[in-house]
Amino acid sequence: RDGEVGLRRRRELARKAFGHTASYDAMIVDELERRSDEDDGTGGDEDDTPAALPATFALTGPRVRSLRYGENPQQRAALYALPGGLSGLAGAEQLGGKDLSYNNLCDADAARDFVTEWSAPAACIIKHASPCGAATGASLPEILEAAWRGDPLSAFGGIVAVNRKVSLDAAQVLTAKGRFIEVVIAPDYDEDALAKLRKKKALRILRVANDAGLRRCDARL
Repeated sequence: RDGEVGLRRRRELARKAFGHTASYDAMIVDELERRSDEDDGTGGDEDDTPAALPATFALTGPRVRSLRYGENPQQRAALYALPGGLSGLAGAEQLGGKDLSYNNLCDADAARDFVTEWSAPAACIIKHASPCGAATGASLPEILEAAWRGDPLSAFGGIVAVNRKVSLDAAQVLTAKGRFIEVVIAPDYDEDALAKLRKKKALRILRVANDAGLRRCDARL
């Protein structure tokens, strides 16, 4: 009315503005902590011990996607990215399947962490945060077969990650009769392999580069 901005709109704009400035300030804090580590080998704590963790841990980031549910079906969940851009699973491209759940992401992250540790072709199967099978070798289809044989019972309904482009032969291993997986993660897929996997309507297909998830490994708790 007469150019007046309503209370609801003002609150929405205030939330966006403070969220933006908070994210910017958090990035500055993070950068200053990193430079402090480089300058004197410490995180800036008063005890001045080598490799000390930072005195302040600033965390803010945009919501990347809403998830099907949280740790339990009645809970809501969403995925947020850290400042500095999308990386790892936050930057993954979903090429098929249903929306991801919180548990899907946790297991996918664990499986992907394993395979990106290897320069050789590797595969890993995770279910309920526990490894069901893993293998390395020269041929991705053979590696996937070996990983599945690690514990076929537990692997049923698990999350599979590989660090090589998925060929049609590899996709046929993943979709063989009697096998069911929730998510497959790979740096890329051949077109015929992708078409094969997409026939499994419930299968979440994620594409994320092997180097996209590089991040600091110090746990700040």
